[in-house]
Amino acid sequence: MLIRLCYQLTFTRIHYTRFFVTNNYQKINIRLGLLLLLMASTWSVVAQFPGTNTNPSGGRGGFPSGPRTPQQQGDPSRDTLSQEVYIYYADNASERTLFQDSSLLNFHLYDPVRQGKYEYANLGNLGSAHRQLVYQPRFRRGFDAGFHHYDLYLTRADDIPFYELEKAYSDITFHQSSQEKTGFNANFSKPLVQNTYLGVRYRNIRNTGQYTNQASRTNSFITSFSYQSKNKKYRSYLSFISNTVEQKENGGGILNDGNFRKSILPVGRPVNTNTGESRYFERDLNYTHFYVLEKLPTLKKTKGDSLREMVTKGTEIDSLNLPTQSGVPDFTVPTPPPVASISETGRKFTAKHNLSLRKNTYKYFDESNLNYYDQFLVDDRGVRNYIETDQIENTFSLRTYKLAEKAPNFFVRNKDKSPDQKDLIEVGLTHTFTNINQEPIDSTVNNLFLFGKIAFTPSDRLRINTYGHFGTLRQIGDYYLKGDFLWDTRKLGKIELSVINQLYSPTLFQRSFYVFQQNVWQNDFKKTSETNLSASYSIPKFKVNLTANYHLIGNFIYQDASANPVQADGILNILQLKAENQIDVGRFHLQNTVYLQQASSDVIRFPEIYSIHRLYMDLRLFKVMKTQLGGEVRLNTPYLADNFQPLTGHFFQQNEQEVPLYPIADVFLNFRIQQFRFFLIIENLYDYFTPNFHYTSYPYAIPDSQMRFGFRWLFLD
Repeated sequence: MLIRLCYQLTFTRIHYTRFFVTNNYQKINIRLGLLLLLMASTWSVVAQFPGTNTNPSGGRGGFPSGPRTPQQQGDPSRDTLSQEVYIYYADNASERTLFQDSSLLNFHLYDPVRQGKYEYANLGNLGSAHRQLVYQPRFRRGFDAGFHHYDLYLTRADDIPFYELEKAYSDITFHQSSQEKTGFNANFSKPLVQNTYLGVRYRNIRNTGQYTNQASRTNSFITSFSYQSKNKKYRSYLSFISNTVEQKENGGGILNDGNFRKSILPVGRPVNTNTGESRYFERDLNYTHFYVLEKLPTLKKTKGDSLREMVTKGTEIDSLNLPTQSGVPDFTVPTPPPVASISETGRKFTAKHNLSLRKNTYKYFDESNLNYYDQFLVDDRGVRNYIETDQIENTFSLRTYKLAEKAPNFFVRNKDKSPDQKDLIEVGLTHTFTNINQEPIDSTVNNLFLFGKIAFTPSDRLRINTYGHFGTLRQIGDYYLKGDFLWDTRKLGKIELSVINQLYSPTLFQRSFYVFQQNVWQNDFKKTSETNLSASYSIPKFKVNLTANYHLIGNFIYQDASANPVQADGILNILQLKAENQIDVGRFHLQNTVYLQQASSDVIRFPEIYSIHRLYMDLRLFKVMKTQLGGEVRLNTPYLADNFQPLTGHFFQQNEQEVPLYPIADVFLNFRIQQFRFFLIIENLYDYFTPNFHYTSYPYAIPDSQMRFGFRWLFLD
């Protein structure tokens, strides 16, 4: 019996020693790889950061900054990928939700300009500059270089989702119309060691276009790490973001002449310039961390199991030298004490700090000496504009919030038992140092903003969010106030109210602009004041949503027909009405969205009526393939659509031709098998019935009819 026990003890020692060494070796490898990856990322950032840097947008994403990266329009009945995958954002990590995204609804909308709440217009080419078709206010805070016509293709720090999961999660999206017209998105997240998670995201658009010198290429690459201490008092989030937009700019120029359509291929049709190019780069190293100001509970030590009991249970033992008493081994091995951690629910107080190092560059050059550039042609060598901004930003804040266990929801198949955030109060300040290199002028800007946020949810049917900031130093007097009120009456529908009031300074582009180091304009504009009111009423039972928006803008700045910035006198009023509904008859579904807009002045131009109509049929093929087959059409009333000046990177007014009523019609096929989704779409069918070109931004023609396919595949393993 004694020999048998010794044998078991020896075998257990050897087995555990091998297990301990192997697993620690793997952990060392993982940590070493993580360290090397982090060092490589940091080195590449340092190599590109000779000074301090900036993000010209002044922030985007999250509640105070506006909508996050555009997502496909949602379906209230979306399936859940897994009850083990939670998604949250670093600005409010305590508010996490189950990851859900496997719907077929509008899956064929692959273009970012069509994926948001409000659609945009571009230059007719996937990945090109875009502008609003329906006016919406933009979040503004501090220094702003003024370049926002590629925002839909960029990723900001506030846009990065973090995942809490037990297995690796992968999400792959791809679409293509030809070999050189592709889009690719990849999202990967994996738990590492000690509550550490790795995330990698990549977005790419590569589109050569149909016309000469029209290629677009956008890239967005993100590496992120999240960490939570064992006692849950400390959380940190590190990310490195690289955004790149490269464009071949032809200035438009296609004419509505049937002879071009019949006798000349697209690459042979006339354009304004064959050699213009623009490049836009963003780099951001962002670090956010929280510390919970809460005392840890006191835990009592517990006596461990005896070695004999551990051997009997098959427990692996981390011991090679057993203590002895009078020459007899002591078979009582103390187990590691439990780690004290803060509670999952209750009132929390946290301190937050965010550090951001950002670098932006915008460059346009064209070696051609063309009359197309008009007043911008100040040098015989062509045109060139270069702006570089470097920024260091620090944010400090104190916040308190209350977590309460979420009640089970009968209508959710996979119960979300994560704590529910009942309220949030935060106060803090943000300091931003910006270094500006605007050939040939160098300057610096210091911004200091005080901000506060209050959000509370008295019940599962009522939510109120408020946010505000006030500027000092260089931007003294600038402010932003926002309040949201959401009430779900259940029987009578949902009511959403929103109000925004802000005062903001002109952008760098509006104040001054240089071409080949020569000043083209120098303006001393007043600050712009803006008030936005919004009310929305929806009845989910009848699938109806009605929205009314009212915008009141003072000292509005726009680009006139000569592409120069001009400040309008007086007050600009914009009234908008939006109506959405869905009609279901058996397998057939008809979706209608109509926008009505009216402005008090033509300094801002958009279609007075813009509508989207989508009819599709639900099918189930081969018993496992959920399928949608349908078509859609977009209509707008005639209006003077803006032109685009690639040198300045801004849209401006044109008075040459109205964009007529033109049905942009597509047909599509979507299907899904488990977590795999596929679409096939044929675009611009009306092209076969008219000899004329169509423009959403004059004179940039949209592509001829073309076919595109794509898929999305989610993995959890």
